[in-house]
Amino acid sequence: LVELGHTSIGIAAGQANLTSTIHRIEGIRTVVEAAGGHVHVAHALPDREGGRRAARQLLDQEPALTAIVGTADQLAIGAMHWLQDQGIAVADDVSVAGFNDIPAALDVRPTLTTVRLPLRDMGAAALNLGLGGRTAANTSTEFKPELVVRGSTRHRDASASTTATTPTMSATGTGETPVRAKSRISRQAGSK
Repeated sequence: LVELGHTSIGIAAGQANLTSTIHRIEGIRTVVEAAGGHVHVAHALPDREGGRRAARQLLDQEPALTAIVGTADQLAIGAMHWLQDQGIAVADDVSVAGFNDIPAALDVRPTLTTVRLPLRDMGAAALNLGLGGRTAANTSTEFKPELVVRGSTRHRDASASTTATTPTMSATGTGETPVRAKSRISRQAGSK
């Protein structure tokens, strides 16, 4: 989103004490603030209704937001519906992105830009760590997420230009992406 010119970004965040939520907020905040932008966070239940509530809260707090990121796709989809109910055009007025690439990300209009995680690989690694017993102490495995660019995000100034196009990325995820965070499954010494 930063590469698309967004500097005032809201985060529709799930549970405040959930590790994945904490890491996603930290990662987004780091990138946005490094680019001179500002992040606003609204916590809600991690479902569509929570996304609607978070979007309303975020825009009440900061009407100049140009993008909202849901820490889960359900939150992002709820935010999209709320924006559309208010007459705010998703992508043209406010870009929206999520995490997890759930099937419903393809069912909404515009389709949802999202971060796809290698969930099967992560599950297999977690199982291997769990079955490894104490010999797996201090083991850490990192996974590379993939940004899947779809119709819900657009360059901030794209609506002002008739020649603007939405940036895309290959399905293989080659090239540098704005996703800089890594997903990690870890087992610390002494943990069960």
